[in-house]
Amino acid sequence: MSEQTILIVEGEKTLGKSILERLEARSSDCAVIGADSAEDALRIVTGSQIDLVVSDHGGVGRIDGLEIVRGIRDSGVATKVVLSSDDDRSNDRIKALSMGCVCFLVKPHPTDKLLDMLLKMLEPQYGFSGGVVGIRLEDVIQMFCYRKDSTLLLISEGDRKGCIYVNEGGIIHAECDSLSGVEAFFEIIGWERGQFLSQVVFDVPERTVFMDWQSLVMEGMRLKDEVRHALGPITGARARAEVVEDRNARIDAVAESAKRIMVVDDSRFIRKIVQEILESDPALTVAGYAANGQEALEKIDELKPDLILLDWDMPVMKGSTALMHIMIRSPCPVVILSGFVGGVGANPFDLLCLGAVDFLRKPQNNWRRDGRAEDLVFRVKEASGIRYDRIRRVRIPSLTNQARPSVQQSRPSKSLSVFSSSTGGCSDLIRIIPSLSHELPTAVVILHDMQESAVGAFIDYLDRRSGVRVIPAESGAPLLDGVCYVHPASVPLEVTRQEGRLWLKVTSQVSGADAVDHFLISAAKIVGGNLLAAMLSGGPTGRGTVGFRAVKEAAGITAVQDPASCTDPRMAEHAVREGIIDHTWPADMLAATLEELVS
Repeated sequence: MSEQTILIVEGEKTLGKSILERLEARSSDCAVIGADSAEDALRIVTGSQIDLVVSDHGGVGRIDGLEIVRGIRDSGVATKVVLSSDDDRSNDRIKALSMGCVCFLVKPHPTDKLLDMLLKMLEPQYGFSGGVVGIRLEDVIQMFCYRKDSTLLLISEGDRKGCIYVNEGGIIHAECDSLSGVEAFFEIIGWERGQFLSQVVFDVPERTVFMDWQSLVMEGMRLKDEVRHALGPITGARARAEVVEDRNARIDAVAESAKRIMVVDDSRFIRKIVQEILESDPALTVAGYAANGQEALEKIDELKPDLILLDWDMPVMKGSTALMHIMIRSPCPVVILSGFVGGVGANPFDLLCLGAVDFLRKPQNNWRRDGRAEDLVFRVKEASGIRYDRIRRVRIPSLTNQARPSVQQSRPSKSLSVFSSSTGGCSDLIRIIPSLSHELPTAVVILHDMQESAVGAFIDYLDRRSGVRVIPAESGAPLLDGVCYVHPASVPLEVTRQEGRLWLKVTSQVSGADAVDHFLISAAKIVGGNLLAAMLSGGPTGRGTVGFRAVKEAAGITAVQDPASCTDPRMAEHAVREGIIDHTWPADMLAATLEELVS
């Protein structure tokens, strides 16, 4: 036998003979022998000096390449193995490479390229072999790129698998689930832990990545760091190291009743964070994504979501256009996502008039730490329970051109009107507030349950479109006629009287009491019969009931929006059942009836 020996293991004798003959013709420095089965191959390898085995892999009933790789590994023989299969056999590829196979090829493959690769493997190899524990994936990628190597990296995280092709030091293609190209690369490099294997590249796929590898890795690491920073550490019973395993187990075990959420946003970063946040609750699962409105419309019938989180500003098709199509073709609750609000042009709050049921700011830094992630989950769960047949469109209000007196010119109030609302109530407020006159002889306080970070933008939206002045309910502010004060319903607020005038006071958290109830109780004590309390859409059941009872006992007026016209009727229905309501108003008559009662 010569110094270099190749063993060809091929069930198809004609193919095996062809490879054997061509190898012998290409190189006089190696001997080529053949075998017809895995058993023969292992007998030859363990009894002779074989440098390289090239074997067919067909599984049961044919030559089993895994058996050859396993047998060589167990015998301790230092022989390289290349397997060739009729199909991809992804699971067998991973097993083979993890057991020491140097390359797993898929037929058909050009014979000349195969011979070149095999002969190169016989050349003297320098360096070290072994395993590395705890290495970062980005370091592995950079190593292959710096060396100008060509390799296929197979990466796994739990049950998820991906691959990255490096060709002559450049990243040319990546795949992960249904993603490919740059999106797949960013998804893979964002994984926190897992395993990788590499093999020689034989067939180079069509190029889908056109960024240079340095920029690609840097951008991937930047996105990964942003996700980490935004989510922050997970505290409580689960440690961060358990997240991946726990998430995979939870997804497998998620109940059929879990709400299916579709995330529509052109930012992969936002989609990643939103999924992490939503799927921390077993009652929610992300059914799928879309990068723009048009893609969302194409996927909605397939995904059948219970709720859609919709970015309002996207390429191809904006959120407003997509929302109108959704409400006509496949109506379901839609919550608007936005990172930017305000201005005099198009505004994301306009989408609440088109049928969206809530508005949420996009996740930002440290959401996991300060409770905003849990708040987002709560609001999505609330909105996903709304029946689409209750969703009503509202005319988008125009920017006001009225000459309005300044807040300082308004008269001190002797009476107070309070509106409380929650999920689905934004559109009702947009219907009511712009219709009120600045000559309204009462102060109006709105306690609306929405994200605190979005309240300021909502106030600005209403103020630009209303006859009344709309301002935040700040501690120490006097209550003035014709002025509307907006305040998040989760933050306790009180009414006080000093020197004969009514004032607002923000308080610390009130233990054991709902903030809406707390405000109405304080207002009933101070304002008495000059108090009107109105309840609009929203939940949960029971919110505000104690406060409304206090208003009624103080001889004030209590009213609810007709439950039949509420997007979410739970609060209104409960108040009516409790027998504490004086008036029930249809949605379209809320503003006119309020002015009639208080005048």
